[in-house]
Amino acid sequence: MKFFLVGLLAISTANMSAQEGESSADVEMCADRPGASTGTGVMGQFQFQWETGFGFENNKYNGADEKTYTINTSLFRLGLTDVAELRLQVDEQYVKSGSNDGIGGLCPLVVGTKVKLFNGYKAVPQGAMLCNLTIPSGKDEFKSEHLAPSLYLLFDNQLCDKWSLGYNVGGEWDGESSHATTFVALCLGYSICDKLSAFVENYDYFHSECKPVWMTEFGFAWQVAKRVQLDVAGDLNLRDPVKQYAVSCGLAWLIN
Repeated sequence: MKFFLVGLLAISTANMSAQEGESSADVEMCADRPGASTGTGVMGQFQFQWETGFGFENNKYNGADEKTYTINTSLFRLGLTDVAELRLQVDEQYVKSGSNDGIGGLCPLVVGTKVKLFNGYKAVPQGAMLCNLTIPSGKDEFKSEHLAPSLYLLFDNQLCDKWSLGYNVGGEWDGESSHATTFVALCLGYSICDKLSAFVENYDYFHSECKPVWMTEFGFAWQVAKRVQLDVAGDLNLRDPVKQYAVSCGLAWLIN
């Protein structure tokens, strides 16, 4: 995986150098990070984007005692048409539980697609659908027994020039149980200036066999170049923020 990324960087740098002479006035970032919720934006046809980051989560909520280090998360997005994109995600994590030795390695591969459903107009939101399939792969301790699908409906409202509101609802299967976990998210975004934005969101998980998990996240995204965005974010469990919290940082790079 690391050799693949190095090769990708080399090829992409050459590609960007070849595009220096083109007009970049119409280039517009469409990043799905930071945040747990997902926006409705779809990559343009043949556009290719890499979204990556690092994170740390401390979880002692509900009797757990885990520290998870996301060494690298990589989401690759390729525009198939103007209304549909192909997605591939692979994460590398190190998890330490209590006094036990830590476990590190690749997480299961996730493939999916995001499809634009309709445009927004005034009070009518823009809509999209996100479908993912988690494939049993990677480190044995991380992979599930069966394929694990997930499906989300995504909505965005542009409230005014500065404010936007996004909301998601969906179902996630873990590849072990036949019962789905319901995911709900509500995200409020604010454009501080042309290149800098902030957001705060609430995202929750509901499962028939577990207590609900209520999380909030806040962060910033800074577009440092036409094709590059940096971000930083923090998460807190609303029931017990001392026992469960997370921090992350990363970037989105529109390569082509």
